[in-house]
Amino acid sequence: MIAAGAALRRPALGPSSYWLDDAWVALASRASSAADFVDTAFTAPLFNHLTGLILRLAGGHTLAGQAVPFAAGSALAGLAYWGLRALGTGRLWGLAATLAAVFSPAGIVYATRVKPYTGEALFVGALVFLAVRMVHRNASPASYAAVAAVGVLWSATIGVTAVAVLGAAFAARSIDSRHLDRQTGPWLAGATVAVLAYWGLYLRGAVPDRMYDYWESSFVRIGSVPEFARSVAGQTSKAADALLPLPTGFGFGGAMILAASALVALWRCWREALVVLAPFAASIAASALGLMPYGGGRTDIHLLAPAAGIVGLALREATQARHRWGSAAALAATAVLAAGATRYEPPVYPGHDLRPLVEMVEARASPGDLVMVYPSARYSFALYTKADIEIIAADDPNGFTVDVPDLDVAVLKPQLEDPDAHGPAVLAATRGREVVWYLGTHFKEDDAVITSSIEAIGFTETTRAERPGARAIRYER
Repeated sequence: MIAAGAALRRPALGPSSYWLDDAWVALASRASSAADFVDTAFTAPLFNHLTGLILRLAGGHTLAGQAVPFAAGSALAGLAYWGLRALGTGRLWGLAATLAAVFSPAGIVYATRVKPYTGEALFVGALVFLAVRMVHRNASPASYAAVAAVGVLWSATIGVTAVAVLGAAFAARSIDSRHLDRQTGPWLAGATVAVLAYWGLYLRGAVPDRMYDYWESSFVRIGSVPEFARSVAGQTSKAADALLPLPTGFGFGGAMILAASALVALWRCWREALVVLAPFAASIAASALGLMPYGGGRTDIHLLAPAAGIVGLALREATQARHRWGSAAALAATAVLAAGATRYEPPVYPGHDLRPLVEMVEARASPGDLVMVYPSARYSFALYTKADIEIIAADDPNGFTVDVPDLDVAVLKPQLEDPDAHGPAVLAATRGREVVWYLGTHFKEDDAVITSSIEAIGFTETTRAERPGARAIRYER
């Protein structure tokens, strides 16, 4: 299963340059001060700085930054199958449920992106498995707490999930024993206090308002009860479409599979189901409170193991029931997942290949030439340039921006709301210059304003070099 997961994800490994969203994470490899380490940690300090360390050791090779997400995404398939089998799911139905982890669309794509999502899925899967074993008195809260502590440092997403899963185990044990469970209760109280402190002392200030604005469409709306129900159903459909291999346009059907699986599991094995469903409940609650998105696609990958788990429990219980409907429903759900698996297409890493252009410009530029960097290319340029860089805390969605103090480099500021503001910036940066090298990637509408501003003050294009999604132009006055 691990080999199959790796084979499906391998095609997007080893790009020449990182995509914009991966480049800013990889900038942890250029952190040089305590402030830099804090700014580039963002909400995933352990992942970001582990990635930065690996990149430094590997000389910045792109494959190094992909190594951890790829390993986690590939391993998840095998570990999901092993976990389901350990919970008593038969070999055939365990394999059927594991299709969710192996062929997950978002899981495949983000196994080769420099993001913590596949690692989050591994941590949540481990926490759910340990909590189920705690319900059966086969694991200790101390082992759970150790995994949870590392997970929270890996990514803040794990915090609320870890508390919810432990809370579900506490509830199941307390109901069974008909009194509050004294073994897990103190650990649950401690975990709750620790997560609230982490949020209050660090996360609340580390996540800028623009990040919440970016994910605005992926928050559950409360309003009236019907509005809340519709919002949960809609966001769950989006999550299911990202998590599960489904036929085209079958997102709502995927949500129905998850809902039906939850009902079957709660009816037949409520203790295990309570634990496995806790990450979904935590995500919905946190999203309704405006703390984290739900139904955002990549931000739902941490729910991959619970999704496979609840389907696996439902298949196990449905096929053990002495009713024809059980086997028929199990076969129908498996057929849907198998049909979705046939949609698989080899993943393609986004082509924004700026690295070779940065190397070319820095090799050819003469002293006194100006290198002008398009705003959206600033993270990639800062990652690949030989020049010293500055990492600056900012209200950007990722919490920081970058600048290059070199007098021969001008990193333009984003001006999407007022593109004409680029004109004065270009005029000031090019004053006294005879040659301008304009580098960029991830171009938007304001690119035309920049190039026309350069030409309007007497520069003429002399050379152009292009790579997929990236461009370098040499202008001479």
